[in-house]
Amino acid sequence: MQWRFMALLAALVGTVTPGWAIERNLSIADTAVIESPEGESRILFRFEDLEEREGTAIVRSAELAVTLSGDVAAREYELRIHPVTRAWSNPDWSTGWERAGGDFEDDLFARAGVDLSRGGQTVRFDLLPVMNRALGDEFMDGLILTVAPFDGAGIPEEDLARFAALESSAIQVQYRWIGGRTIER
Repeated sequence: MQWRFMALLAALVGTVTPGWAIERNLSIADTAVIESPEGESRILFRFEDLEEREGTAIVRSAELAVTLSGDVAAREYELRIHPVTRAWSNPDWSTGWERAGGDFEDDLFARAGVDLSRGGQTVRFDLLPVMNRALGDEFMDGLILTVAPFDGAGIPEEDLARFAALESSAIQVQYRWIGGRTIER
């Protein structure tokens, strides 16, 4: 019975192999900080490309874990990672964007709560919906880390140094290409 389902699926979408073909850790390739006039910051970053694309990508999982450093503080807020919708290089808060603070998709994000009363901690983001966009046809030039709008315009100035480990983090992604041959590195 299972072989019939796999044969039918293969006929519909191309070559299908059992299991998830590719698991990768995508290193963070670039980071840049933009700061508002009020001292709140957003962190832009890109990740290394998956590979030469062929067919349609199906992402099973995508997670970014960032270890925050620093002393205990009586603050908590919601962090969000959005896809950036405009190309950037040497960015600042207002230059090169249609809106100050960066152009990103407001309605598509991964979220994680941070409670600084616990001191250093690892914050995990489920990036599955964001990575599906990254592998789709829509333009995306990296990601932007900020706080939820109800928590401010960006990461408070006194907390920015806590995010230094983002540069050495990686997105763990599990995916495969369908509709074409799977390319593994």
